[in-house]
Amino acid sequence: FHTFSVSANMLSMIRYGGTIYLMNKLDFKELHYALTEGGVSCISGVPTLFYALTHHPELQDIDYRSMRGLISGGSALPIEVYKEFKNRFNADIHQGYGLTEASPVCTVNNIHVKLKPESIGPTVPGVEARVVDDEGKVLTSNQVGELEFKGPNVMKGYFNRPNETSEVMHDGWLKTGDLGYMDEEGYLYMTGYKKLMIITSGFNVYNKEVEDVLNSYPGVRDSAITGEPDLIRGAIVKAFIVKDDPGISENDIKRFARERLAPYKSPRKIVFVKSIPRDNMGKIILDEIKEPDQP
Repeated sequence: FHTFSVSANMLSMIRYGGTIYLMNKLDFKELHYALTEGGVSCISGVPTLFYALTHHPELQDIDYRSMRGLISGGSALPIEVYKEFKNRFNADIHQGYGLTEASPVCTVNNIHVKLKPESIGPTVPGVEARVVDDEGKVLTSNQVGELEFKGPNVMKGYFNRPNETSEVMHDGWLKTGDLGYMDEEGYLYMTGYKKLMIITSGFNVYNKEVEDVLNSYPGVRDSAITGEPDLIRGAIVKAFIVKDDPGISENDIKRFARERLAPYKSPRKIVFVKSIPRDNMGKIILDEIKEPDQP
């Protein structure tokens, strides 16, 4: 998320001799000025920004058709956001993909190739991609597995953390922890996450960190979090709570979490359940959690 902005919005403009329009904070009146009179010709942002551009009442008269690039990254672009933006402004959003360990851009639907809105695009020049199964076998077209990348953009490793490096790097290939597939034309698609993580508004939220906080609340026996699809943020953090103290409320949990976690990590939805199913290794089985209205 942060390296995406640095790379796409700052370093690229320096490379091409462009101008960067800096804002102290998100102000829609100033944003309207920037997009109409400020000379902005390229926008790179997270899907949440494009949702705001589509729906905010002060931004409905913008003409994006003359812009050189509208690039979405940081998290998956919901196809609903793409279609609404396209229908309203007759302009295409080009989705890309990357991660900090890859400097960060790996793929993009650039303006010189055929646009596939639901895809994260083909690889950028010099970067290779493949999809592998749990045993490391390279999969063929349209088979879902873990996305891996190799190229000059990929890191050498985590500084002074050889064990963590060995977990994600092998023979120059970077294991992303993201699931997806490649079509016959080399375009990549994301389908989910292999690692226990939620991406909300472009920020990474790791399940264990949040669950450790929730489990430390007096009267909470167990917890699990998941990402619930959200058109604006991509996903919101939803928490399942098993409580021993019947007096614990949803607001109690939310308040406790907000005091100990960043706002984007704090659960926006709390569901109290009777138990959290786990396998023999203690891994949470999210699909088997029964909500109160389920049989």
